[in-house]
Amino acid sequence: MIQPLPGEIWELNTISIPSCHHQAPRYVMIITEPEEVVLPTVSVMLLSEETNFLSEIDILIPSYISGLQKDLLAETWLVFPMFVCDLRHPTGARLSYQIYETLLNIGDSHHYLTELPCSHHIQSLGLQQGSQTLVNNDILKGFHTSEQSKINKFKAPALCNNQHSIMQMAEQVLNQAVQTEQDLIDTTRHNIIEFIPNTLTPITLSHWLQNIHSPEWQIPTQTQKLAVATRSVNHREYTISTIDEISTLIKQLSLLKDESQKRSIAKRLSEIGKDNQNVKQALIKLLQTTQDDETLWTVVESLWQIDPGNSAVAVRRVKLIDLGIQLAGEGIALAIALIPKINNRFGILLQVYPTGREIYLPPQLKLALLETTGKVLKKVTAQLADFFIQIKFSGELGEAFSVKICIGEAETTENFII
Repeated sequence: MIQPLPGEIWELNTISIPSCHHQAPRYVMIITEPEEVVLPTVSVMLLSEETNFLSEIDILIPSYISGLQKDLLAETWLVFPMFVCDLRHPTGARLSYQIYETLLNIGDSHHYLTELPCSHHIQSLGLQQGSQTLVNNDILKGFHTSEQSKINKFKAPALCNNQHSIMQMAEQVLNQAVQTEQDLIDTTRHNIIEFIPNTLTPITLSHWLQNIHSPEWQIPTQTQKLAVATRSVNHREYTISTIDEISTLIKQLSLLKDESQKRSIAKRLSEIGKDNQNVKQALIKLLQTTQDDETLWTVVESLWQIDPGNSAVAVRRVKLIDLGIQLAGEGIALAIALIPKINNRFGILLQVYPTGREIYLPPQLKLALLETTGKVLKKVTAQLADFFIQIKFSGELGEAFSVKICIGEAETTENFII
């Protein structure tokens, strides 16, 4: 069986390459190792030959790095699952761990999951970054839209003749989607104070800390995948063992003053520190001592990844949202996390994400934070290939606010008191 490795560059089967006005991408970079389902899959990042679209997030990989005869454009923002059978063969050189991780971080920054790596670091690896951004750049937006539209063809198992296996895999995916949605709908009666919901009565979030909540707000049954791509821990990529790396990172965490460096270490520990008690203790200590909101939520998300049941982590509940319309047959959910801070203040995280078979939110879906007067305080809009959208803010005990979710003319509003 083919076993693609993270960072490898593969050529697509010619049957999978769609015809279009632009010259089609012929290469992909492997992001994750295969998952053993009925048909093995990997996550991939497109590498395009259309290097004239160099931008802040479309990064040029020179030919001397890739080992190919031409420069390639890494579309760091576009990562999606693909059947291994649609890959032809490895070609060129395997990218170094530093380049591999940097490209993923650039993609994550586009999805607001991390900060954009500095230009000096990108250039030091031999990569080239452009100055173009998506803001007010219709040509670049058109390129991104065109590339996004290609992935449906890339997802099809074009070389697989085993229709029974395909049907089995489709049934498995559908069953998982149905189960996930059912888990959100089902209400657990244990330790819940029941009452008749009143849409006019705001929900008191601080009650959640005592496990007091209405039945429609449930504890998530599984950890939400917040990262664009999963970094596989591969000991061949490190010069020191994972245990030594964890020890070094924890020691650095206790000495550093720079918050951005603390966030980077917290993210790395979440990738390699599952079931490691020292990692949990170090992250909890940082959670309890940091005064920086971005660091606070980075640590919370890291702990969700490695120890979602830890009592020190922010309380989080989720509710299915009914906009009164069919979003292409898919549902969405609103998740709210609450974490106590000092002086009766709280950090609050609002997230909206899909619950059905689709992995992306519908474009133009909006999430807004409102004052009780209806004034918009913050707003975010889902773009193409957004796994979720979110808003982070802080508030005082007893402070009221509203959350509005809308797409087109369909909308819903939830009212809260901290």
